[in-house]
Amino acid sequence: LSHVEQLLSMDDRVPSDWLTKEELALAPEEGSQRVAFYAGRIAAKEAVVKAIGTGFSGDITWSDVEVLADEAGAPVVHLHGTVLAL
Repeated sequence: LSHVEQLLSMDDRVPSDWLTKEELALAPEEGSQRVAFYAGRIAAKEAVVKAIGTGFSGDITWSDVEVLADEAGAPVVHLHGTVLAL
């Protein structure tokens, strides 16, 4: 969490590099919950690309894996772009 917190404090553009607009709309605006939200989304995205065996390599981008929430708030993964084509 401290690494994500450090990155967030250095550059306001960092979240938009990692998350889609839809994911950003779910993020808390401030505080420790904000850091935990970003760290959780990043970890989920990394887990997905590791599970499919590619990692973030080649044409795979952070926006190819989107982690949203269902009506109950549970995470739901949506695949796009290169990851979807695999």
